[in-house]
Amino acid sequence: MALRVEIISIGQFSGIPALALTAGMLAPSGRRVEQTGLPLFAGATGRGAWAGSLALEAEYAFLPWFVRLQAGVTLSAPFRRQDTAQSQQYGPAVQATLSTGRELVPDVLVLALAFGGEWENSIRLDGATVPRSKAYSLPLALSLAWRVRPHWTLTGSLVSTLWPNGGGMNRDGRIGLTLGARYGHF
Repeated sequence: MALRVEIISIGQFSGIPALALTAGMLAPSGRRVEQTGLPLFAGATGRGAWAGSLALEAEYAFLPWFVRLQAGVTLSAPFRRQDTAQSQQYGPAVQATLSTGRELVPDVLVLALAFGGEWENSIRLDGATVPRSKAYSLPLALSLAWRVRPHWTLTGSLVSTLWPNGGGMNRDGRIGLTLGARYGHF
């Protein structure tokens, strides 16, 4: 769940990008890696930890095109592992994304392409840092947003972290499809 507040709206001031602040909360969901098994531990579907995030977005539109830069940080709460009863906490994570897109149908349909990076500090077990547990990934995403009513938008995105060796560390390579709906209160 997230809340986005516009500080400066697009077009409010000539030549100045829009600015927005987004605050979010992630609920523990899915199965963590240690809750899965051999041979590949492939049954992991989530991180299973509460997390909060804060991001700053800058967007500049020169219709029908736009460009957006987003940077944020995520902090995770500790949780108790079921397999070892240890307290575990994911390290703080920093994310940055540069995206561009175009209105295909004005005020209705938008296509966007984004390239990002996420860097996460080391995991802590019972307060001790786990060696070589830092992680990063470099996702590439293609998304489509369709405003079906003034306040409702349907969204879909295809995200890939499949890169040649060196494009990520301690993260699995994946292709993901996300479908969703967004309500805008304005």
